[in-house]
Amino acid sequence: MEQRFALNVSTNPLWKLPITDPRCNNASCFDFVYGYLDDQLRYSNYNFPLYAQWTVIFYTTTVTLFFLLHLYRSFNDQSHRTRLRERVIACWRMVNYRRASGWIGSKIDVSYGQLILLSIATIFVAILPFFQGYFLRDLFRYGSPPLSVRCAMLISALLPMCLALAGKVNIISLLTGISYAKLNIWHRFVAYIIFALAVVHTIPHCIAPVKEGGWAELAILYRKGERELSGTVLLTSFALMVVASMPWVRNRFYEFFKIGHIVLAILFVVFLFWHIKGEQITPDYLYGSIAIMIANFVARTIYRNRVPLSLKEFVHGFPTELEVLPGNVTRVVIHCPQRLQWQPGQHCFITIPGITMMQAHPFTIASISWKHSRHGRNDVVLLIRALKGFTKNLAEHATNHKMSNQSVDRFTAIAEAQKLRISTRAWLDGPYGDVHPTIDRQYHGVICVAGGSGITASLPWLSYLACRMRTSSHSPLESCKTRSINLIWCIRSLHWIHWAEREICDALHDVMIANQQLDGLDNGKTEERMPERSSSSKGKIKVIIFVTSRNVDETQMSVAGLDLLLAAGVDADDTHVQVEVIGGRPSYSALLPDMIDKKRNIVLACGPQGQKIDLANSVAQLQRMVLRNETKEIALHTETFGW
Repeated sequence: MEQRFALNVSTNPLWKLPITDPRCNNASCFDFVYGYLDDQLRYSNYNFPLYAQWTVIFYTTTVTLFFLLHLYRSFNDQSHRTRLRERVIACWRMVNYRRASGWIGSKIDVSYGQLILLSIATIFVAILPFFQGYFLRDLFRYGSPPLSVRCAMLISALLPMCLALAGKVNIISLLTGISYAKLNIWHRFVAYIIFALAVVHTIPHCIAPVKEGGWAELAILYRKGERELSGTVLLTSFALMVVASMPWVRNRFYEFFKIGHIVLAILFVVFLFWHIKGEQITPDYLYGSIAIMIANFVARTIYRNRVPLSLKEFVHGFPTELEVLPGNVTRVVIHCPQRLQWQPGQHCFITIPGITMMQAHPFTIASISWKHSRHGRNDVVLLIRALKGFTKNLAEHATNHKMSNQSVDRFTAIAEAQKLRISTRAWLDGPYGDVHPTIDRQYHGVICVAGGSGITASLPWLSYLACRMRTSSHSPLESCKTRSINLIWCIRSLHWIHWAEREICDALHDVMIANQQLDGLDNGKTEERMPERSSSSKGKIKVIIFVTSRNVDETQMSVAGLDLLLAAGVDADDTHVQVEVIGGRPSYSALLPDMIDKKRNIVLACGPQGQKIDLANSVAQLQRMVLRNETKEIALHTETFGW
């Protein structure tokens, strides 16, 4: 209380008013002073900042643990582990990878491991403002309800973390090595927690004045423009932002979501300044949040402009070619300068001025950069399936340029397909996403699993690993432990093979060349074999394509598989380079055990939610092979499907 006690009773007519009198509402009234001090003895205002501090300690400790884990993985050879450690990791993965199936699994895209962490955070936040009780002051005039203030402290402390997780280039990704796409679930989780706390924060603020003076008291507060008014506006803006961010709304109205999210976020900050005007503690966290927003913006701006561009590239974008493929897919090839590099599994945002200049959409890069490509081209290849919005406009833009539909109804030669391309230009923002630079030096067996257009996440790994096997087979300076590559691709139509025909053929050819070089038969010359590169270390690649359509017979599927081998220049009898095209859906629990190498393995997956659940549960079950000492490791990494 900033007011002084009225010591001169004779000149203070309010001093002896009873607390029941509405005028007894400040330090001029003895009953108010006595009641206020008694209420403070029960629960002091000085306790409130502790709740924000405990919240900050909780999430900084969590981030620190993940940072130390990332640091340990980065500077330690993960291929040398004790059997005890391998088994402990397998036991954890048996729980961590597993996902709920059925209706629940289709609605929540989280594994049991993520669910455990989310549950711990939820329990912490749920207990912290409630465990000590004392939710309301004896009288509303003594101050804001303690429960409301405690929730406000938690909201203030969580806001910087929520904004830190929102940036595509952010400090959390830098510390933990986890891409912003994987952190997005935590960004949404923290936002939902803030919204829940905001609702709890609001309820006592409505109950307390009504309890003391009835609904008329609450109406007076709104008419006077007190914090109840600003709080209602603030909560409404945040509620709109939460609703617009729901997967159902986001997926159907992406452009509305993207623009609305930015506008509502700015309004939220403005309304928050209005709401906390006069506070002493909360603004510090708000200033920190604004600093994080600015830092994210500056970091992304620097990242986007890290590659010098010519004036033409900056103004008009990179040369781009569009090609129509079966299944309403457009193949986008962006010719980038060699100074722009990316890693397998990353994605980028593209804008095509010929279609729209105000929209940037994310797509997984289906190609590898020029350093690893045997063609020496630095082309960003995107396979974009037409659904609605930008993807639909892109397909219409390509087909309206008089491209022959007949030429894409069958497998065509690459030279012929190139004639069908139309030219345009595109701006590119990226790359973003996870980076796994040591897969070829850490894992002996790699299994890529894709569903439909999820093949875009598997193709760069297929191309990269096959290229690494080829280059390491003749160069003693190159090191590639990967000796087994498997691709499982589930598609609806046989014609969809055309999406990835070129990349699959290149990978098959590279592994074949690698094996020939290991045998000393490259160019018809016999060379002295190195001890570590005997014929037993030959590489293996197997592509299994499942076609779910019932309108395709076995002969057509067999011919499609042979076409891929012939296009790659591979002998159909080569047991190390195989292609199978079969009908039905894959059973991962039956397929994966035969593909597991005796050493270290990783499964890279991208596909629909149902496929992700089946695969994750199968890999969790396969951890028993590690416990039985049949293999050393089976890791799993999934990519975002459909964005």
